[in-house]
Amino acid sequence: MRSGHPARAILRVCYKDLKNEKAAIPDKMPPLGTMIEIPAAALSADGLAAVSDFFALGTNDLTQYTVAIDRGNDQVAALYNPLNPAVLRLIEFTVEAAKRMGIPVSICGEMGADPKYTALLVGLGIREFSVGFSSVPRIKQRIRALSLEQCEEHARQVMNQYEPARITELVNRFRP
Repeated sequence: MRSGHPARAILRVCYKDLKNEKAAIPDKMPPLGTMIEIPAAALSADGLAAVSDFFALGTNDLTQYTVAIDRGNDQVAALYNPLNPAVLRLIEFTVEAAKRMGIPVSICGEMGADPKYTALLVGLGIREFSVGFSSVPRIKQRIRALSLEQCEEHARQVMNQYEPARITELVNRFRP
């Protein structure tokens, strides 16, 4: 575990307090992770990775705040698009920062639970998927049908695009 950050000091105090209260907690202090759910967090990923043990990339909020679309508003929800190039670049930037610091990054949200995005996410470097129980079989099946090389090539093709419609076409057409 990384040390020296004020958030980690607070975690240590809380952990010690819980131990003193005889709370049912693990013998080892839990890792300190960072949720990447807003563009500012993704753009600060290098600094956050230096003090984090892992990242969890929340694609629902990251997409919503990046494209400034309230997906709960029926009048604009159709504009919500996780394949927007800005969203994908923030995901890529976050994953690269995690790789440089040697910390894992998981993905959660609708994007992680949708098999049509799995190859792209694996190609971008995602190795951990946090999905609802009902999505596990479909995501496992999809991952088993993929090769890492295919995924990385697919991600390169997608990341070379700047038009959301073209990106969507590439993602929808991808067949391992």
